[in-house]
Amino acid sequence: MKKLYSRLLIGFFGGAVIGNLLVLLTSDANGPFCSMELLKRVGSPAAAYAVQTLLSALLGAVGMGGMSLYEKNNLSLSYATILHFAVIETVFLPVALFLGWIRPSWKEIFLMGGGILIVCVLIWLSLYFYYKRETKKLNNINRSKRK
Repeated sequence: MKKLYSRLLIGFFGGAVIGNLLVLLTSDANGPFCSMELLKRVGSPAAAYAVQTLLSALLGAVGMGGMSLYEKNNLSLSYATILHFAVIETVFLPVALFLGWIRPSWKEIFLMGGGILIVCVLIWLSLYFYYKRETKKLNNINRSKRK
């Protein structure tokens, strides 16, 4: 449980930083440093920036907290990946729509969902090969102890 809380905390602050950095890198240098849709929704640049920061932090916390699914011994790697993907999609798409990061069109929703799917597949592959390598190491240790 302690590991989950530390991941949530790291994800919360990391998400806030990464979300705002991405917006800063894609915004006009004169501001506002949020989408125009969000600015219209909340009224002031300061409020929009605060909402954007909090929701970016939420996305980071969900992403990092969801990594704990991979350590559940009763879940297969595939099932944990599917759950992680479902949790991220369920939270990310409404947040991205609200923040104005994507427009409410099926094309953009599917493109963003596909991008998240690709990231999840890459996570799955990296974890698969990592656990495969670790299992091989443990098997070699066990074989050497039997000799």
